[in-house]
Amino acid sequence: SKEYIFQVPPAPGTQPPKRGTTLILFDDFGRGSSDMAFTWYEYGRPAYYTAMSVGAEVAQGNIDAIYHGGDISYATGYLAVWDFFLDMLAPMASGTLYLTTVGNHESDWYNSSTYFNNSDSGGECGVMTTRLIPMPAPATTNKPWWSYDVGLIHLIGISTEHDYTIGSEQYLWLENDLKSIDRTKTPWVIFGGHRAMYLNSNYGGSVSSDIVVMDNMITNLEPLLYKYRVNLGFYGHNHVVQRHSAVYNKQVVQASRSYVDEVTGETIHIQEDPQATVHFVIGTGGASFTVNYVTPYPSWNEDVFYQYGYAKVTAVNATYLDWQWVLNTNNEVLDHFVLTQSDPTQPWPDRS
Repeated sequence: SKEYIFQVPPAPGTQPPKRGTTLILFDDFGRGSSDMAFTWYEYGRPAYYTAMSVGAEVAQGNIDAIYHGGDISYATGYLAVWDFFLDMLAPMASGTLYLTTVGNHESDWYNSSTYFNNSDSGGECGVMTTRLIPMPAPATTNKPWWSYDVGLIHLIGISTEHDYTIGSEQYLWLENDLKSIDRTKTPWVIFGGHRAMYLNSNYGGSVSSDIVVMDNMITNLEPLLYKYRVNLGFYGHNHVVQRHSAVYNKQVVQASRSYVDEVTGETIHIQEDPQATVHFVIGTGGASFTVNYVTPYPSWNEDVFYQYGYAKVTAVNATYLDWQWVLNTNNEVLDHFVLTQSDPTQPWPDRS
């Protein structure tokens, strides 16, 4: 089949057909209810609409996998909440792969195997999550990291709640996984973790703050992502949608450019063969918004908005990937992004 790689924006009406591999991505979900009444320990009221919207996509046979990157049910120790949550999850998870990574509300507890000593999990310590929604092998409760091939895409799920610093068990696993990818079979690599590697936020200071975690991830993990040319990174924890440039070590390698489709009037942002990872924050599956971004934006932060929904990502072929952020109430696309790559087997330039 013909490969698509655009050096200029495609003419109206000539964009490639949406085929290939399609994923749904989101973080920070929670539990809503069908009658929208306030029920016991409900958190994540708009999550119901996300579940119904994604469930409808799954029912149409359009989705190859769902990747939910942490802060899953917000049950925080209440088993009954998991029952309500799993009932809400059924329209999505019954028809396609449902892959998860853990967030602070699944794992963090004092003196446990997790990195942060706080009470966010309500004492579950990852046990309920890894038993009720098993992650792909080799993930376990105390080592919840994994990778999985779905069509044209190699997916990676790390735990930002466990040690990922250079030389740690998780770091060594990630390095081995990245070097083992066959880019002729899975030309696209998408990396996910709950806390963000790049985030426009004013929350700094504590060991678990947005700024400190961001700097730690950039120091310890970003060189691996760059060395093995990971295309996309997506995260949550902060309940916001943010799109960033192709960036390395907080320096913009390539900003996206925009054009307007003359037929639909839609603005589409495009990255043509960027030589660094493009990062997104999509922590708006259903939990209440975290409004703490700063202005002016950091140079690498291209967009910030607060709406509930999810990302729909289609790897059309080895050179063309389409990203749409979808509003969960009416399926309106609020942010449309296209990423191309000329040769996924070639390394990016040495920036050391």
